[in-house]
Amino acid sequence: MRMPAGSREFFRRLRERAGAWAVRCAAPLLAVLLLAACTSDEPPPAKKDTDTKPPPPVQCEVCEECAVCETDPVTACVRECGLVCEGDAACASVCLGACGTVPEPEDDLTPPETVIADGPPSPIDLTSATFTFSCNETACTFECRLNAGFWFGCYSPGTLDRLSSGENTFEVRAIDAAGNVDATPAFWTWTILSAGGPGGSPSWPVPDSGQQTCYGNAAVIACPAEGEPFAGQDAQHAAYPMSFTDAGDGTAIDAITGLVWQREDDDTARTWGDAVLYCSGLPLAGGGWRLPTSRELQSILDYGRAGPSIDLSVFPGTESAYYWTATSHAGDAESAWVVLFSYGYVGPLKKAEGDSAYVRCVR
Repeated sequence: MRMPAGSREFFRRLRERAGAWAVRCAAPLLAVLLLAACTSDEPPPAKKDTDTKPPPPVQCEVCEECAVCETDPVTACVRECGLVCEGDAACASVCLGACGTVPEPEDDLTPPETVIADGPPSPIDLTSATFTFSCNETACTFECRLNAGFWFGCYSPGTLDRLSSGENTFEVRAIDAAGNVDATPAFWTWTILSAGGPGGSPSWPVPDSGQQTCYGNAAVIACPAEGEPFAGQDAQHAAYPMSFTDAGDGTAIDAITGLVWQREDDDTARTWGDAVLYCSGLPLAGGGWRLPTSRELQSILDYGRAGPSIDLSVFPGTESAYYWTATSHAGDAESAWVVLFSYGYVGPLKKAEGDSAYVRCVR
């Protein structure tokens, strides 16, 4: 059937409009269809086993005691052990705690042990004393006391001042971090002599003078009986005869005073200051030497001899000359007492005005 000319035109226009509509409407519809095609009711494929495994355990690099740390404590373990502590015992404990394997600490019931490493020689004429002490544990505090007095907190090294002459005893005890106290304190006993010149009294017995002959006004005489002229001389009153023992190491031990002497001096005259330094640095027989006090040096004078007034079998090479003492002159700080071994004279000598004397050390 033929359509009128006007009808054909109508349908041509209708087809054109339908095509434009299809383009505008088909794109959204296609997107819906594609989305539906990609959507499924089936569950997604399972992840691989490696995706669900926890991270591998981490071992502390430094604290070997911490074997393996689990996930939660890893940070603490690595921070405390791997980066800071460098394997010491305290860190190991922290690391073990992070791993959950730290043992319960045991109560410390063992008291520390106290040791005095150094103190003053004896006898000495100084009224101060310095001590060095320690304990056998890493963290100790200390308490000290003098002559069984009250205990007081102290540190090493420590110095006591204004001490009294005579015998003194210093004690020190350690206290550890757990509060345990050393029940057997370390102690140091020494004797302080009277200082200030030849007028003081030593704390040990005074050795005999060495004289075994009696004298009149101008000559040797037979020792007189009691009540006779010149009775009561040194030769008639022997109480502590001088007695020395050769120790075989360059030293001699005085059986009366307990002092240990340098047998032979080095035949060198020095100023007083150099004499003090010489004795303090003398390495003979292990060291520990000092310049003797006036009373100490007089104790080895033998007034039964002259030129020199000393037993040369004990002290060979002694000069008939002045020997320094550590005792300063109370009335003249620029002078110190010396002993003249040619015949036993004791007097002052300037310390630093060109005067010099020989040196025999003691300990």
